[in-house]
Amino acid sequence: KDVLKLISQFPEKLEQAAMQYDPSIIARLAIDTARSFNRLYTTSGYRFLAEDETLKATRLAFADAVSVFIKNVLALLGVESPEEM
Repeated sequence: KDVLKLISQFPEKLEQAAMQYDPSIIARLAIDTARSFNRLYTTSGYRFLAEDETLKATRLAFADAVSVFIKNVLALLGVESPEEM
């Protein structure tokens, strides 16, 4: 829920950043989203490569969506993101 909540704040944060001429608002959102996803991935007990194929596909699609979101936010800031880490 935390990751989705952060992503849902994007339109508001984008408008706030534009009104205040402060791109750090968007950068903070990208950082917070990445941290939240990392917490989910490392400590939540979710197995992204679950034995159930439907669950596995859903979780991998979610991870891909978060990746695309972060890449798009970074591109908006003019930052090129690496393909792998």
